[in-house]
Amino acid sequence: MARNRSPVASVLWTLLFLVALVGAAFPWLTDRWDEWSTTLQDQAATIAPVVPGVPELGESASLLIVVQDADGRAASIVLGSVSEAGKPVFVIIPNSIFTLLPGFGEFRISETMRFEDEQLTRVTVENLLGARIDNVLALRIGDVARAVGTPIEVDVSSALTVRDENNQTRVVIDAGPQILDGTQIETLLFTRGESDLLTWTQRQSSAWAAILGDIRLRPGAAESLAGQGIKAEALIALAQQPRVVLVPAMPVATGSAGEGFTISGVDAEAFVISRIPSLKLFDAPRPRVELLNGNGRIQATRSVAEALIRNGFRIVRTDNADNFDFEKTIVVAQGRSRQRAAEEVARILAVSEVLLELDTPSGVVDISIIVGQDIDSGEG
Repeated sequence: MARNRSPVASVLWTLLFLVALVGAAFPWLTDRWDEWSTTLQDQAATIAPVVPGVPELGESASLLIVVQDADGRAASIVLGSVSEAGKPVFVIIPNSIFTLLPGFGEFRISETMRFEDEQLTRVTVENLLGARIDNVLALRIGDVARAVGTPIEVDVSSALTVRDENNQTRVVIDAGPQILDGTQIETLLFTRGESDLLTWTQRQSSAWAAILGDIRLRPGAAESLAGQGIKAEALIALAQQPRVVLVPAMPVATGSAGEGFTISGVDAEAFVISRIPSLKLFDAPRPRVELLNGNGRIQATRSVAEALIRNGFRIVRTDNADNFDFEKTIVVAQGRSRQRAAEEVARILAVSEVLLELDTPSGVVDISIIVGQDIDSGEG
């Protein structure tokens, strides 16, 4: 059963219409975000050349890295892409993006690790971007510190300040180039401090640049992080002249959920096509799908969402149906132009019939699905 809609959920539907207005309310943050994107691109060109012995990973490969903090949230999320067609790409995904968590509803993407694990983070990012994720590396507190070993140089973008028990601010880590040990590097990843979200994301990028630099010089650090195998090989390949990019997120603020970022489906797809085209899961704009739980089982829509996302559909809404008495799954095309996409959904889910809504088709979704008793949710 889908969870009750969170305070974030009620806000997100209105954000579809208010993003432009909200973004205008934060021109300073938007300008800083764009400026930082350009700066990262310039810095990426100065990274040391490729070293011999970089593993071959085929035509393309991707690795999602999720770093979990002490509260169980995803503190840092990055997506690495390696392709024969060009240099590696290292995508920074702010953990405060508001988005749909398939099977759970609309929350910050950081909550994926609290509701489930890194596999929910994977399917959420795939749905957010429409990008294929081949492997996932989940890191916990202490993993980075152990892998880094000896202190390394980190060019920290801004000072990390925190407020102590006396309500006084103090500097934990200064800005600028300096030698930090693994525990301090983890602090950059885990601790927002007194900064805004953008400044914290910048410091996280500083930490990742240092980690990749360490892997480039000491390939054994990749195995310390990921063990032997394809994930370590992907890390080594990613460390060679990576192009660091940001998802095109728009800063927003809500009354109940606070500040964060959002990204439209159109912007996400354009980003994938221009930056990581080898990972795209779609050949045309992704059909928008709503999933309704019609059988009453916990997470009834979760497996359906994953199957559709992997086949180039975008889940934009999950909720409960009007009742839980649906024996068979129902697929509804919202208008005649959506019929072919709905028939493809029926094929993927092994549903025999597609209904066509012609009188009042939805303008928000292209396909509606009511999940019935005939689809196993994996419950129990």
